[in-house]
Amino acid sequence: MAGNEMTLFFVGGAWVLTYLMHSTIFFSGAWFLVHTRIIRSDGGMEILWKLALVGGLISTTLQQSISQIISAVVMLIVGRYVWRRVSPHPAALFLAAWIFLSLLLEGSVLSSDRLLFNAAVGSAGLLALFVYASLSQRTAPRRQRALAWAVIVSAGIFSGLLTLFQQFTLAHISRALRTHVLTADPGPATGGRLDCVVLQPGNAVAVLSFNAVHAIAGRRPDARYHHFQFGQRGLEWTRDSETTCLLSSLDEPFLTHFLEGLYLTSSEPPLPETRFETEVFKVEVMASDAEGLHSVRLSFDRPLDSADLRFLITRDGHLASISPPPIGETVTIPRCADINPMSP
Repeated sequence: MAGNEMTLFFVGGAWVLTYLMHSTIFFSGAWFLVHTRIIRSDGGMEILWKLALVGGLISTTLQQSISQIISAVVMLIVGRYVWRRVSPHPAALFLAAWIFLSLLLEGSVLSSDRLLFNAAVGSAGLLALFVYASLSQRTAPRRQRALAWAVIVSAGIFSGLLTLFQQFTLAHISRALRTHVLTADPGPATGGRLDCVVLQPGNAVAVLSFNAVHAIAGRRPDARYHHFQFGQRGLEWTRDSETTCLLSSLDEPFLTHFLEGLYLTSSEPPLPETRFETEVFKVEVMASDAEGLHSVRLSFDRPLDSADLRFLITRDGHLASISPPPIGETVTIPRCADINPMSP
């Protein structure tokens, strides 16, 4: 089952199970009200059974967004309360304009905690004014002072501890990715530049730092790494000539990983016969449909067996060399496990 189909399967299955639970509660409640004679009139029973019929659909749909609705209501109530206390301050209007303009500029793209950083600066300024006004005035209401202390504890102490945990986690992830990248063994030196094509990385984030890590480590300055994909998809590798080969995905379509999507100008899969060119090889789309890109042909400017061209895949957490198949033959490369599932 492809990645998109699997996602739809689980999302649809979760919705159906939720609906079954909700509808069971509604119909059980209707049955209880009817059989205990709490609802006696024909009109009342008709309305009750209709409500039981559609109630499960409505409640199941609302449940998908109930947390966002609750969060929005709480933020509006607290925001209004805070604004009423800080609005007399001369800096309050500037900070409010800061938040508005930041959200206006960033609202045209998908939301991200990084994109919301500028707006968060304005929000932090307003909260700082509120905390100062609440704790510096002894006449401030008790609930206002309690909210100010809640802001200090949550935004100060709790956020500080969470930041420390995140930093230790990121350090652990970074060490694991660096270790994985440095396991790449391009083989013996050739006296010149060595192009290494990574057909299957052990982690998507490792792809972004591959050449930088090797350059800093200084182990093989002659090797240059080029990546075919960000994901850990299994591949079917068929060689059809001295300099060309076909690569087909055995799992989800190509270009469906979220980091691969960063480099796309369109969400639509490229059409067959579409061509791209990289530093080392050219790509021709061989098979694609509405689900995505399934197969491509790679063309090199030298034979695949050249001494200055190597291919790497991930095996047991290490990047191992793999020889290209003979002309007309196919090699199956199974999907590899992510060497660090904690990173994207």
